Amino acid sequence: MKILISWLGFIGDWLLFIFPLFQGILDVTEGSELLRGAKGTKNTDSKKHRRYGSLLWLLPPLKIMIERRKVMKISKYALNRKIDFDKVYRKLNVATAWVYVSVAGVLNGIVSTEDLLESYGYGDNWWLLIGSCLIIILISIQVIRYFASSDRKKHIFNELS
Repeated sequence: MKILISWLGFIGDWLLFIFPLFQGILDVTEGSELLRGAKGTKNTDSKKHRRYGSLLWLLPPLKIMIERRKVMKISKYALNRKIDFDKVYRKLNVATAWVYVSVAGVLNGIVSTEDLLESYGYGDNWWLLIGSCLIIILISIQVIRYFASSDRKKHIFNELS
């Protein structure tokens, strides 16, 4: 029974990392799109910027914070335009809150992973703990990247039409 409970805690805690981070990305993206629309620009990132943005996924909370800063820069231009800045401001605050929930999920996930390893007799192997957590984080980042991608949007659209 201890192993079952350890697995349930492990899955639940890592889900509390993945989906709050996904929600934060969605909120930052929505706020960014609102402001870009007000500025009248399209999202034409250079290859260098896209590569840099991809590297930021290695530290997801940092990615959200940098995206948030980018939105703040764009918002300076949008203040005099027709835009509901309160809506964008709220989106940024919500995204920031989701980052902290996601960080709490990572911390809980590390504890649950150690708990799970302990139930199999590997609790003292900190290399296994670090390696397992890094693999889970990297897989989670890929899941989030897919969920937030235009490929997924196209796939869902094709399924529905």
